[in-house]
Parts: sequence; structure tokens; C-alpha cells
Amino acid sequence: MLQNYLKIAFRNLLNNKVYSFINIGGLAIGLASVMATVLFLKKELSFDTFHKNFDNIYQVCLNVSFDNKNFEKWANSPNKVAPYLKASLPEIKQTVRILHHNFGSLAFVSAGQKHFTEKHLFFADASILELFDFRLSQGNIKTALARPKTAIIRRSIAQKYFGDQNPVGKTLNIDNRFDLEITGVFDDFEEGTHLEYDILGSFTSVEWASLPANLSWGNASFETFLLLQPKANIKKLEAKIEQMIAKEIPRKERPFGFFLRPLAEVHLQSDAFTNKTAATYGSAQQTNILIGLAFALLLIAGINYINLSTARLQRGFKEVGINKALGAGFGNMIQRFYVETFLYVTAALILSIIFLELLLPYLNIITATNLKLDFFKQPWILLFLGGVWLFFSLLSGAYPSYIFANYSPKNLIKSTSQPKSGSTLFRKSLVVFQFVGSIVLIVSIIVFQLQLKFLRTKELGFKPEQVVAVMVSNLQEQNKYDALENSFKALNSVKSVALSQSFPGLETSLRTLTNPKNKNESVGLYSNKANPEIIATLGIKLLAGRPLAPKQASDTTVQIVINRTAAVYLGYKPEQAIGKKINVFNDYGDEIVGVVEDFHFQSMHDKIVPFAFHNASTEQYVYMLLRIDTNELENTLASIESTYKKVMPNAAFEAVFLDQHLANLYVSEQKMANVVSVFAFLAIFIACLGLFGLATFTAEARTKEIGVRKVLGASVNNIITLLSVDFIKLVGIAIIIACPVAFYFMNRWLQNFAYRVDMEWWVFALAGLAAVAIAMLTVGYQALKAALMNPVKSLKTE
Repeated sequence: MLQNYLKIAFRNLLNNKVYSFINIGGLAIGLASVMATVLFLKKELSFDTFHKNFDNIYQVCLNVSFDNKNFEKWANSPNKVAPYLKASLPEIKQTVRILHHNFGSLAFVSAGQKHFTEKHLFFADASILELFDFRLSQGNIKTALARPKTAIIRRSIAQKYFGDQNPVGKTLNIDNRFDLEITGVFDDFEEGTHLEYDILGSFTSVEWASLPANLSWGNASFETFLLLQPKANIKKLEAKIEQMIAKEIPRKERPFGFFLRPLAEVHLQSDAFTNKTAATYGSAQQTNILIGLAFALLLIAGINYINLSTARLQRGFKEVGINKALGAGFGNMIQRFYVETFLYVTAALILSIIFLELLLPYLNIITATNLKLDFFKQPWILLFLGGVWLFFSLLSGAYPSYIFANYSPKNLIKSTSQPKSGSTLFRKSLVVFQFVGSIVLIVSIIVFQLQLKFLRTKELGFKPEQVVAVMVSNLQEQNKYDALENSFKALNSVKSVALSQSFPGLETSLRTLTNPKNKNESVGLYSNKANPEIIATLGIKLLAGRPLAPKQASDTTVQIVINRTAAVYLGYKPEQAIGKKINVFNDYGDEIVGVVEDFHFQSMHDKIVPFAFHNASTEQYVYMLLRIDTNELENTLASIESTYKKVMPNAAFEAVFLDQHLANLYVSEQKMANVVSVFAFLAIFIACLGLFGLATFTAEARTKEIGVRKVLGASVNNIITLLSVDFIKLVGIAIIIACPVAFYFMNRWLQNFAYRVDMEWWVFALAGLAAVAIAMLTVGYQALKAALMNPVKSLKTE
């Protein structure tokens, strides 16, 4: 009997090529999207899980608020936390502090005559080799970072610096300031990790951070991890930590509280965290969006399958009726329909694997990942595919099996159309659902693109175009700064030059600004050491006062230029703030010499908050900002680099355009927009396939009716309207349902931006019109074909 059912299934597949293609093709696309998403999700969830202490490693984080209203989550903490907690709490087996070189700035690294810049130079306690599973191919893992001025280096970086030579014992010069002796070489991590280290120096190499006298509760620039005893109670431990630190520094005297988060959350759950070590973090929100899109696509494909299966079976009413009349029971009919379903789903699954193999390279480009489909190294994929095959086969075959296995043989034999049941309403409901999903995706595409355009075109309050940031953190003496600055100014293509600790879009220092009218109230003040030319070079509007003046060695007063938001917080109009003194950098008072208009020194995800340029000696200059003439850009950049090399022959040249850097702040949003666009196209394509199939079946089922109407005088337009109006009604219902759903989800996504577009009515109208146009084009072809058919042939059709 099973063999007969297989023959029937193959015969139906071959006799209905168009509908088989629509069914199998649509389902294959849905399955391929889900498999790609599962591969991506598995990769995202597996970050750092290979460490043997994975379950017992926690990161010390801060809840920060300067006004008891607006709270931030910080992933970094003060350098005193780790040694203090380890000495006091038996639940903690080991701790490690990690510091990114110069708070995240590039490092100038030299090995003999080779000069490079390195993004991933970090310093860490020697205990990092106990907490995390580094594999040292050279060197002693127990002593590699035990001494000051030592470092271990990643194998590929060692190859870059020293070729095939043994790097152990050789030295690297950092920023022309100090040397690090290489004591070990570690292999690349085979699996995903947020520990993106190229060079890892001993923490004791950084005296200002490691000496006992320099430990404090104030500078939260250090990533801190704890290795806990197994089965430690995290909630109780957090309470203990808070109680202990409160004895050292009362809660009211610090703007932060402590909490712990497991290592498992560091990669994927860092969206809401600021002040974190630079790494390639994932995004829980975007991952959830991707999962939702993939399963929505699979659901749309499944709806197609069920819709077309029930519609196609109307051709087989008589065949099914005869089978039942000849003695086929309920079980026989269930078997028959499930055999056919299994055949279709199996074909779709095989085709989906082929699709995925072909499309993975493009998906990796869009998502910036390296996904692979390897059944031998990833046996879980086979289990997943088997589960999908079984689940989808059972689900897809359930409805048609139930309807036709229980229907009366007499009615089936007499029937020439769909049985009078709820199946027609069910199919219409599924069509509505398909187009709800498609319209939501169309709205998403429009909103994504509008927000990205807004981010690219919004007035920033400064002019990043034509500004180049050249790294100069390796300059040691003031005369070197002066020499390089004067050399740049001598170039005809350079309009102005400014020295700066940071520039818009980069992290910068954060201090506390106390309200002069209420000493118990304060806010965070972002600060940036700069020289007087910074305002002109960045093109910031000066509202009152003057730029900073060059600081003399004998000056005890720090000059600051604040933004409008800072002035408003202090209770001053721009003109009133000039000459006022506040205590931010020292107890002698800091003089406000200027007020500038607000500008976006952070991304559009963050609101503009108090900000100040200053000339204090607490920080160093890291960048030289050059406003240039870009008419002959290639020659200009070449002359800038050659000028730099003349002053600094033993250093690598590193420069970045400010506008390019700002655009990179929204790379993840652009990637997500690209992904949504791909899924939207696929969803619409699948929905159109289903609509095309249903329109074809509808036209076939009403062939005689169409012939009669044409004989009685119906025009081609009348016939097209007759066959199209029902589908357009369904799309109209879908629009009504989809609009509030799309508004809810896209409004939630826009909440991630402090500055965002409004959800205008025309966005939904445009999406609705697009859906109607797509439906009309899809249904219109079959409607026109049916309307042009010879009525004589139509009337002869049985």
C-alpha cells in the first residue's frame, strides 16, 4: 500500500509541476532562512563557552546615575574592586583586571625597524591565564605575565613582527615610551570570544593603574572578572559586595552601585552597556529580530503549503471518494496524505540545503559573520533538520488529512468544487496572515531607510567633512607636537590644525559636574582636552566668550569651554556663564571662558549631555585634527603622511576621516536594514507564489462560470474584477491588521535612538499601496488569462 501511495504522490507532483514548484520552492526558502538563523544564533550563543571555568566567571558591572533619574549600565569598574573583593570574600577564587591601551586608542608598536599600529593591545593581571583558557605554544603559562614590562603575543601577530624567528625574549616598543619583553605566544581561539587580544601585557607594566597607592574607586576604566566558587549565590554575593564597598565609600558619595553578570551574557547582552572594553559585541535585540524574521518567513511558506495543498486536493475529490467507497478507511487516507506531505517536505528540505550552501557566502557578507554548514563537525544540524522535517511534515499534513479523510464518499464523488466547510475561510485567513507579515516587513524597510538617512543628514552641530584625525599619542615632548603642528600648517592643503584628546564619535573622559545651587545634585560631564584651534577646526559655533588659551606651566586654573546644555544645567545663559568658576578638574576652580552650541559628540543613540573642552594636564593629546582641502585628496593625504614621517620617522602613520568614522557608528543598523530587506523580499516573493497558485486554482474552479458570464456579455474587465476583488479584499484586511503591528515594533526599534524620525501616516499608506499593487500584479495575470479564454472551451470543461 505504501508503494502505491508513493506512486500517487510522485504522479501528483509531476502532473502539477507549477504548484509543486510553488509548494516546494516556497517551503525550501523558508527552511533555508530558518537554518541560516539557527547557525547564526548557535554561533552567537556559543561565545566564550569553551573556557573550562565558563559557568563560574562573572563580570563586575556598575549601575550609574548622576541624578538618580537616568541610569546607565557600565561594563567597566574601578581598579580597586578586584584586589579588595578577593581579599575579603571567600566566594571569590580569583580575579582579573583588564585595561585597554590608552582607554581604547590605537597603540604605536615597533619591533626593530618595523612599525605598526595595534588596536588590540591590552594589559591584564597574570591571573587572566588562570581564568580563561589561553593556549601558549611558546612560554610558561604560569610565569608569562608575572613580571612588569612583559607581554604575550598572538601567533599571527608574532609572524607579522618577527617572521619565522622565535619571538620569546624579543621586545616591542610601545608609543616610544616603554618596552615590553615577549614571554609567550598564544594560539588563536578556535571558537567565538570577546577576548580580542593581539598583544597582552602584564598589568604591572602600567604603574599608574597597578601600584597600590594608585588604586581608587573613581576611575571606572577597567574590565573586571571574578572566578567564583561553584554554586555561589549571586544575589547574596552582590548584596555582600555592596555592603562592603559602602564601608569604604558610602553610596551617597558615589554615583554607582555594583552588580554581576555571567560571562555568557557579555557578548550578546551588551547593547545597553556603555563604558565597556572595545570588542566585537553581538546584539540581543537584532538577534531577536532576525529570529522573528526567519520564523515569520517559515510560517508564510508553511501557510503557502497548506493553502495550496487544500486547494489542489479539490481536483482529487472524486478520486478520494472512489477510494473511500471501495473500502479505504480513515487510516488509509491519513497514510496517503502524509506520504505525499513527507515527499514534498523532504524535497523542500533537500532544496533548502542547496539554497543555503549557495547563499551562505552572501549572508556572511551581509551579517559580517563566518557561518558554515558542516554536517560532520556540527552533528546537531542533522538533529535539527530531522526535527524540522518531522514537525513540519506532521503539521502540514494534518489539516488536509483531517478534512478529506472524514468527508463523506458520496459528497466527494458528487462534488466538483471545494467541499462546503470552513476550509475556504481558513485559507482566506492564511492569505491575510501572509500579507500582514509582508506589509509589516515593507513598513520596516521604509522606516529603517528613513532613520538611516536621518542619521546621515541630520545637522550635527559641527562639520566633520574634510577633517582628518592623525594619531599622535606617541609624541613625547612638547617640541615634537609643535614641530608636527607647524609642519602640517605649512601645507597649502591644510586649512587648520588642532590637538585633541578625542573627537566626536569616540569615547572620552567622564567627570562629575555638581549643581552650584544644590551640592547634593550632579550630572556627568564629558570632557576633552584640546588646544585653542579645536573650535575652528571642527566648525563648532561659539555662542559666547572665546576659545581656550594656551596653558602656561605656572597656571593653576584650568580653562574650560562648555556646551549650551552644561550652561543650562548650571543655571546660566551663555553670556552669563563666562568668567564663572566651577570645580571639576581641581580645587583651585576651573574658569569658564567660552560656551559653544550643542553638538553631537556621541552617536544619535545618546542625548546631548553636558560637555567641556579643557586645557588641564590630567590627560594627553592623542589626535591632531586637520581640516583639509579635498580637491586633490590623494595628493593631500600623501603629503600629510610624508610630513608626519619626517617628524616621526620611527612610527607608523594612522589617520581616519571623521565623517567615515561617524558613518561606522551605524554599521550594525545598516546591516540589519540589509537583512530585513532580504527577508522582506523573500517573504513577498513567497506570498506572491502562494497568491499566484490560489488565483490559478480559483480560475480553474470557476471556469464554467466564467464561460457562462462571457456568453451572457461579460467583458474582460468584468471577469478580471470578478476574480481579483476577493483577493484585494483580503489584502485590505491585512493592511488594517498590519499597520498597528508595524507601528508597535518599529516604534520600539526607534526608541534605541535619542534622535529619530517620526512614524508618519504616509509610511503605512505607501506600504499598503505596495501590497495592493503586488497582489494585483500577481492575481491579474491569472485573471486576464481566464478572461481571455474561449467560452466554448470553458463550457466544455468538467
